[in-house]
Amino acid sequence: MKKMRKRIALFFALSLCVSVRPVLAKRMVSDFSEFKQLCESDTKETIELTSDIIVDEPVVIRGEKIIHGRGHNLVRSALHGKVYGGCLFLVQGKKCEWSRVTVSGSAGENTKSKIFGRLIEVRQGTLVIGKGCFLQDNVNETLAANGGGAVEIGSGGVCIMKAGSVRNNRNVSGGAAFYVKKGGRLLIQGGVITGNKTIGIGAVEGFDGRGGAIYSEGSVWFKGGVISGNTAKGYRKGDICYGGVGGAVYVAKGGSLYVQGGTLTNNPDERKEQIYADGKVTGWKNKKSKKKEPKQNQLEITKSKQKNTNENQQKHNLMPTKTAKPKPEKTDTIKKEKQQKTDSTEHKKTIMLVMDKKDEIHGRVLYVEPDNTDFVEEKWHFSVDALEVARQFIHRQEKPFSREVNDSFLRQFAKAKKGVVKNE
Repeated sequence: MKKMRKRIALFFALSLCVSVRPVLAKRMVSDFSEFKQLCESDTKETIELTSDIIVDEPVVIRGEKIIHGRGHNLVRSALHGKVYGGCLFLVQGKKCEWSRVTVSGSAGENTKSKIFGRLIEVRQGTLVIGKGCFLQDNVNETLAANGGGAVEIGSGGVCIMKAGSVRNNRNVSGGAAFYVKKGGRLLIQGGVITGNKTIGIGAVEGFDGRGGAIYSEGSVWFKGGVISGNTAKGYRKGDICYGGVGGAVYVAKGGSLYVQGGTLTNNPDERKEQIYADGKVTGWKNKKSKKKEPKQNQLEITKSKQKNTNENQQKHNLMPTKTAKPKPEKTDTIKKEKQQKTDSTEHKKTIMLVMDKKDEIHGRVLYVEPDNTDFVEEKWHFSVDALEVARQFIHRQEKPFSREVNDSFLRQFAKAKKGVVKNE
């Protein structure tokens, strides 16, 4: 009987030894070289920091990693006045989860013009922002490149924000917290996104400050957490402001945003709006979203319609400077698809906006002569409000310079009684 019990005990002991898998030990690190080596190994590792680490070159994260900071910091290097300005971490593995760690781009005031990379770039796999993870202070306010900001999510990347905070990051190109490229995905389940800011430094889209917190060309799901206190500041030149749209989120063409929960408050842009969309938005009433533009790009105005706009002239004090006077000759009203003859005393008039290489917007009225393609031009003055509408129109177009005004643009003038008027 005793022998039988011993055999049974031995059998269970051997079975236990065979069935139990070895547990991965936690790897404790305190210096950059060891940390980089572990991150770049194509294995599954749990890495715990025992001290703050200065990052002075990019770290490629492969395999499956859990990075537990234990309250320590990973900070951008600025030793001896030499600032490392590139991206700190490139996620190219299966999954990388961060917790109880602060990843900071702050290295003093001298970094603002030298940072050209984000804190984390997700090229492939999944980035998880967990409890106690803070992505902060990656600031670029002057460099005309995709510098500053916290996270960039590429076409093969996914980011899941469960907790933690993305805060106090700045850049010029858009999405100071998250920049989601086409094909990339961002899921916000919790945490706080606050204090992030985009600052426009030019009149060209891409450098005019769009999406204070998030710039999306891909897909964004907002299910929980808080997005608050982020701003989008445009580029100003005189009375004209370029960009500065989407204090919380800017959704580009082809991008999408699904608001299914969470708190979204106090994220102003230049229009006091939180979300600005040229793409798809569900779950949020966006008054500033771009509507489908009409196919016709050229707006034609007859003298009878022009007479109505002249009535507003004294209200707006818009005094034009005449450079040429149209001749009372016959002309045909030229449309995009058909040509129809009009009254012999009427001239075709087309309002045109031109943005020159110095970023100045000029208003023109062009008269088509009946027997040739030459134009007789009059310069018009625009009110400040009219220029604001003009700026919005220009930045919804694909090309950066000359634009003809479409009927949607004129309707905005007429509705707001901000019309472009000429003093006879």
